[in-house]
Amino acid sequence: MPYEIGTNACLQIQFEGRLAGQQVMNVMTYVYQGEEVTEDGPLVVDEIDGMINPNNKLFDLWLQCLSEDVVSCLRFYQWIHPIRYAYITKGVDANAVGGVATPSMPPNMSQAVTRQTNYAGREEVSTLKLPGLPIDAVLDGFITDLHLAKLNAFGAESCKQIVLGSGSKMIPIPWNKTSPGTANTLINSYAHNTVRTMHRRTVGLGT
Repeated sequence: MPYEIGTNACLQIQFEGRLAGQQVMNVMTYVYQGEEVTEDGPLVVDEIDGMINPNNKLFDLWLQCLSEDVVSCLRFYQWIHPIRYAYITKGVDANAVGGVATPSMPPNMSQAVTRQTNYAGREEVSTLKLPGLPIDAVLDGFITDLHLAKLNAFGAESCKQIVLGSGSKMIPIPWNKTSPGTANTLINSYAHNTVRTMHRRTVGLGT
């Protein structure tokens, strides 16, 4: 069902897959800055998905960082501010998997990309911990230069603004729960060269 979104509306894009039966994901937030007064929210999602899904675009660059053990990879979109709408799911028929043809390290091991605005402070940083770290991307606890290049390519793409056909823009931002529509723009990123660990508060396989 159509609905309208306008300037400062926030959209979260979630890339999700399964690794060893566990749900793994990364979430990125964008704010809509409109040339139009309003646009149709689901149609904007359709347009964005067509722009981030091709080869060497955001979703593909994410997959290129992951072991082939990460399977059933999907894209979820949700307008979350000022009104929270239902998820829109993309890629159900694609059966996308991680793009590195080697086994993954255990599900609690991750690779990290930090993104920053021009300003200092905890709310000016967004760190993504990617799942499915390939075994051969690690040497003595450090991520190899070859794999760091893939992580940096993904990070750089995630900081790009998405320009819609209307001229409006989707601007990448760190999530700010107190003032989500006015967060500052993410402008640069860097990959960490050390292996990270992830922890759940409770035992389970995700939602």
